[in-house]
Amino acid sequence: MEWLFKLQGYPLILLTTLMEGIAIPLPGGLLLAWSGFILGRDMQDLAAATGLGVAGYMAGAIIPYLLGRYGGRPAVEKVFRRFRLPAVYLDTAQEWFDRYGLIIVAVSRPFLFGNYVSFIAGMAKTRLIPFLICTGLGIAPWIFAYLYLGMILGKHWLQAVEIVSQYALVGFSLILSLVLVFCLTRRLARTSR
Repeated sequence: MEWLFKLQGYPLILLTTLMEGIAIPLPGGLLLAWSGFILGRDMQDLAAATGLGVAGYMAGAIIPYLLGRYGGRPAVEKVFRRFRLPAVYLDTAQEWFDRYGLIIVAVSRPFLFGNYVSFIAGMAKTRLIPFLICTGLGIAPWIFAYLYLGMILGKHWLQAVEIVSQYALVGFSLILSLVLVFCLTRRLARTSR
């Protein structure tokens, strides 16, 4: 029965990393940590799960890469508008790619715009194999880290979620307060002119 329980983690890893590679916004880190919790503490499972996650992410990253390569910026902007993704992610990825080249494909993966650099690499007509190598090298440490974190949390998972939930409410309230103060200050500055 234990093998059946463990199997549930692998499809989640594959689906999560595939969707992240396609650049669909989702809490991938949390889902990977949950998968690590499900898989338990067996290091062979960790290696297999990391490999599966990297393969899923690389397979997913091919889709935005091809869209950028063959559709160009107009097609990519259309996708961004359709899914209401901020254009600033695309612009930031473009700036960084222009500045640092192919290495940014590997380095940017943990950052907010990292999933969108695949579009830019395609638009720049980067060769597919170097793109996939950089993608795999860039995402592997993060997939490993999230899965390992889930394994470490183990039986304390529910306690960790409870603690994070408590602080998340405080953090959300603090961020909301700061946004309100910023908006009010900005409005007051405009009316005083």
